[in-house]
Amino acid sequence: DPVVERMGGIRRRMDRYFEEEIPAAMEAQSGAATRQMLKSRESFEIDNKKLRAREAQLKARFKAHEKGTAARFAAEAVDRITAFTALGEEMDASISADNREEERVQIDTVNTIASLRKVADDE
Repeated sequence: DPVVERMGGIRRRMDRYFEEEIPAAMEAQSGAATRQMLKSRESFEIDNKKLRAREAQLKARFKAHEKGTAARFAAEAVDRITAFTALGEEMDASISADNREEERVQIDTVNTIASLRKVADDE
């Protein structure tokens, strides 16, 4: 029967169209986009990994800088205390020497006055 044969031909063409041509067209249209998306995702992950490594490196350098700065501040505080202690000791030594010299001058002055009184009393 020609109608049945014609229907069979239409059915085969429809099956081929739905099972082969449509999936091939979809692959042709979306395959490039899918590959591009996968490639973009891979490059994003690579860039993201690089950024994370750089961030970790920056954090490590910051912590090292922070630790070094704290150590320098502590050393500077010790140096400052040492310098002020030495300055105080030098000031005390200078004041003590000045006091001894002043005492010697006063003793000499008192002795001179006593000698002069004695000379004046003897006359």
